Amino acid sequence: MKFLISTIFAAIIAAMAASAAPSYSNMSVTELQFSLKELVQPLDIVHIGDDGVLRVFNTVDFTVQHAVPLTAEQATEFAGNVDDTTSAPFVNVNGYNVPSTQLLSPPEPIVTKLKNAIASTKAEMANLSQPAPAGELAGRPTLPCNSYLCVFTATCINNCCLYCVVASGSLGKCIAPYC
Repeated sequence: MKFLISTIFAAIIAAMAASAAPSYSNMSVTELQFSLKELVQPLDIVHIGDDGVLRVFNTVDFTVQHAVPLTAEQATEFAGNVDDTTSAPFVNVNGYNVPSTQLLSPPEPIVTKLKNAIASTKAEMANLSQPAPAGELAGRPTLPCNSYLCVFTATCINNCCLYCVVASGSLGKCIAPYC
């Protein structure tokens, strides 16, 4: 009898937790981008892993601050907003299939890909001169946000963009103008 009661109680708790967790599966990518704005801090970077999970990493210690599972359509569109060449790997992924234990603690290959992307972005930034900061035109960027390379969000905020995003296999780029 105790086993039955504890099993029922555990099922009720699990159902309550599942219903309390926000679901992003029905959001458009634009809604999703802006809903994350308040969660991303200046030293954070948003990463779309090849497992279909969007994670907000702190770039100081690479801890995951927030995780959002994405549908294949969301991951493909979100990655396409960063770089047109990175959307293909997401066609057959579903972040909702990732075990809950891996949302905030991703497998090491995902963290390694992010670190490699940041290193590649830094190298590219050193080789290219960055576009001039927005400044003069009423606080609006003179180039599309995804023209700005970044390794953390502060660069994007300074150019009136939401935050810095790395999609699997891409350089870090800013997305979505907001000011």
